[in-house]
Amino acid sequence: MDKSTVIYGQGNGVPVAKVNWTVIREAITAEIGPEPITGLNAAKSAVEDAKKDKSLDGAYVKVGLDGSDLVLRIKDKRTFKDKEIDTTLIKGYKKLKAEYLKNLELVAKSDMVEVDPKVYDTMVLELGRNIMADAPNPTQVTEAKQAIANKDYVMALTKVGGLAKKVRNGLKNMNSFDDFIAKICKTMKWDPRHLDDKALSTLNKKRKEVIGVLEKTNRIVEKWEEEVEEMESKLPTPTTTSTDPAYQQRFNLILKTNKAIVEEVKTKSAQAASVRASVEKLVTAGKAIKTAEQATQVINSLGVLETRFRKILTEAIDIHYPMRKGLGTSDTKTMSLEDKRDVFGPINQRGMDWNGKTLDHHVAIVSATEPFLNDLASRFPELREGALAILGEIKKPLPEKQ
Repeated sequence: MDKSTVIYGQGNGVPVAKVNWTVIREAITAEIGPEPITGLNAAKSAVEDAKKDKSLDGAYVKVGLDGSDLVLRIKDKRTFKDKEIDTTLIKGYKKLKAEYLKNLELVAKSDMVEVDPKVYDTMVLELGRNIMADAPNPTQVTEAKQAIANKDYVMALTKVGGLAKKVRNGLKNMNSFDDFIAKICKTMKWDPRHLDDKALSTLNKKRKEVIGVLEKTNRIVEKWEEEVEEMESKLPTPTTTSTDPAYQQRFNLILKTNKAIVEEVKTKSAQAASVRASVEKLVTAGKAIKTAEQATQVINSLGVLETRFRKILTEAIDIHYPMRKGLGTSDTKTMSLEDKRDVFGPINQRGMDWNGKTLDHHVAIVSATEPFLNDLASRFPELREGALAILGEIKKPLPEKQ
């Protein structure tokens, strides 16, 4: 399995206990459209068997090409343990992918109203998924509600704040249906004229459903924000000693959420690594381009990935900041060195880990794209301005934590 063909489990693979079938399905759909995954049940059975197989040590999973077929490979983590279990997910995957990409290219160039049914279905599916993505995550709502019910100030500050941001961004995105459709189609390089009235009506109905949920959730969030403010106003003011019970109560509130926030930042770090892998893969594939049109598509795709990378960083900062806010400066003045190390040590260490890894990802992205985009700018003078503009965005310094 050539690592350049891996669509799931890039790098060190995914442990068998953490295989996400939804992500695998989405990765396949992105490359060949909504084709049936004929070997999916067999692959699920193989993974379940691997979980129980005591002869496997730290087994992990990758999905990629073996010849012309797409396979799910289970492999022992030990370098010299040559044990692999392959399950074919889709036969003839390479050909299906080439046909799908050709169809997409024809749709992008065509002025005709007709469109290949497979591509049309993918357009409607993806647009619908983008609309639904703006709906609040039920888990987020439940966690915020629970934090309020428990009078857990630090957790409520984090969970209610995150939910409020998602809901209000969602309402902003849903403001204009036409603008939303046009924006997503532009990103995906689709022609919105290929969508008929039935599809647009269905998508608009979904949008209105999401708006209804967002507006209802926003009204609830506004009340929760008031409760968080009231909780903050009632927090005990610590005295001059860290052994004071009132101080300890607030100290423990901060410590309690440390682990949860560290896990969230860890997730963002993994997402940043995924974007880096996508950039490097795109640049490698893009070195073979021969036309200005192909170059334009690659430049636009790099712009989308750059935006996604910065968004992940912003979200990581938003996660990290409430943790610091939870313990005011007046508290830190009365803390012993041991207490400061216990509370801020793990947070700062994760922050340093995050900054270090993110810096590595950013350096790698710049190293991969700078010579590539400079080369495109010299080969296609008409694209020079766009290529260098994207390069300028990619090379911008990373945002700093507050």
